[in-house]
Amino acid sequence: MNENASKLEALRKEIEDYSEREAETIVKTAEIAAAEKIAELEKKIYAEHEGNLRKITEKFKSDEKKRISEVRFTEGRRVLLHRNKLVDEFFETVEKKLVDALSEPRYKDYICNSIKLVNEKYPINETTTVLCKGNDLKLVNEALSGFKAKLTVSSEIKIGGIILNYPEKNIIINMSLDAALEKEREEFISLKEMQL
Repeated sequence: MNENASKLEALRKEIEDYSEREAETIVKTAEIAAAEKIAELEKKIYAEHEGNLRKITEKFKSDEKKRISEVRFTEGRRVLLHRNKLVDEFFETVEKKLVDALSEPRYKDYICNSIKLVNEKYPINETTTVLCKGNDLKLVNEALSGFKAKLTVSSEIKIGGIILNYPEKNIIINMSLDAALEKEREEFISLKEMQL
């Protein structure tokens, strides 16, 4: 029996060794599977965290762009209003100086030269209507001596000068200081340095 006992002992030992190796393989496999699952879960959590972080960052960037755009718009509007105010003040000063200059002999020369220039291109005749402001009637009438044009007061002319109307040719030539000042204003405003 001794021999049987020793065979039995050897078999038991072999079964134990096999069981231990099998248990080690199962544990290692379980550990590897667990590590893979943990790594997968970590990746998923990291991806979700990164996705959330990206969403938060993108929202922040979007909000900042919107805020910056609103500030730019507000400041651009403020600058535009301020610039327009300065332009208005500047041209009001120019207009006052023009009005002050109307009493000077140069104004009479301006009216006479305007009539002469227009007459060279479009002869003034009895169908031509010359418009001026009420205060300039006498001056314009004197400048028109020798012409058979109609003279009329116009509420369009605030500063001075004349407007010539040729109804038969359907032509209006505006030689008023109002139009000249408005043209200067438009050209001034359209300068690239005046743009935002």
